[in-house]
Amino acid sequence: MLLGAGDGTFALGSVIEAGNGALKAKAVADVNEDGWPDVLVTDREDRHIVVLLGTGDGALGPRRTFPAGVGSIGGLSVADFDDDGHLDVVTNTRVSSLPHTGAVSVLRGNGDGTFEPPIETPLQEPTQTLAVADLNRDRRPDVVTGSFEHVVVLFGKGDGTFAEPVSVVADPSSVALGDVNGDLNLDLIDKDGALLGRGDGTFGPWISATLGGTDLGLGELTGDGHLDLVRLEDRALSVLAGRGDGTFGPPQSFAAGASNPSTFLLEDLNGDGALDAVVADFYDHISVLLASPIRRARLCTTDCDGDGTVEIHELIRSVNIALGEASVATCVLADESADGQVTVDELVHGVNNALGGCPTSSAAQTLSVAGAGAH
Repeated sequence: MLLGAGDGTFALGSVIEAGNGALKAKAVADVNEDGWPDVLVTDREDRHIVVLLGTGDGALGPRRTFPAGVGSIGGLSVADFDDDGHLDVVTNTRVSSLPHTGAVSVLRGNGDGTFEPPIETPLQEPTQTLAVADLNRDRRPDVVTGSFEHVVVLFGKGDGTFAEPVSVVADPSSVALGDVNGDLNLDLIDKDGALLGRGDGTFGPWISATLGGTDLGLGELTGDGHLDLVRLEDRALSVLAGRGDGTFGPPQSFAAGASNPSTFLLEDLNGDGALDAVVADFYDHISVLLASPIRRARLCTTDCDGDGTVEIHELIRSVNIALGEASVATCVLADESADGQVTVDELVHGVNNALGGCPTSSAAQTLSVAGAGAH
């Protein structure tokens, strides 16, 4: 475990024994509701969820394991799937023996860091990727998972189960979800372009583009209020500036720092309001890429579409984000501090901008390797 110094650098805090085999997926969330973040990882060899409860001082408690269902685990995410106020865990699993099948499993959380046995939704094909979002605006988390040939959407029922799987034609190897055209609907991005969401869980039209990458992510990195695409390929991390219409500009590449990068995470590590990147490789190395600060204070808070004015529907969208009824990805400029949530102060700033206007100039953002650690 690497302890952050608050400036984007890290010190080696402790080595945690999480389990056997390659750790495929991870999540950080407060699953025992004590106010401290906990760590969840998947142990691909043992086919269990490993839970490490945070103690609040940078340490983690002893590992607890919970079975994740039949097959090896592909991905992991956290959300309240049964609407009981406690965070649950969702995984996708695949069976390597014939016939090759898969499943999406929900482990219902008890609010104390423990989980019930998995509720499985069988799939006809094994799956690779996993993403969670409310795609049809019913305030219930849905699951997007990729098989070897297409993407499958499972709409949550609010009781820990899902409706019948719906197939979507898209590249399943890596997907990202976010509103890339400013219409309040979550869109699906893969290596071949963008499927624009309609807000009811369906997608279309398709905007074809050669985006590439072995891992994809979305974040507001250029300060214009549009979600940008970040892709990982070879030994580079590339930023493709979003234009706000579902298309992206040419890639700007940065050395990833890791020798054989496998995945990355976007997070503001040093509190300057700009998203930084943490890149992990197959050899247990972590590289940190710090972004230059965005002069976000000069942007128009709550100007969701970046047109220089704040309108009533944008204020309503920001309130919904603050209430937890919408994703911050639907209006990244409502989150002035880039901390993943919308506060009362930020709502007030948005109202002031609606009444009096504000400047919309911004600064370009760059990435530079700040440090690397190994454990």
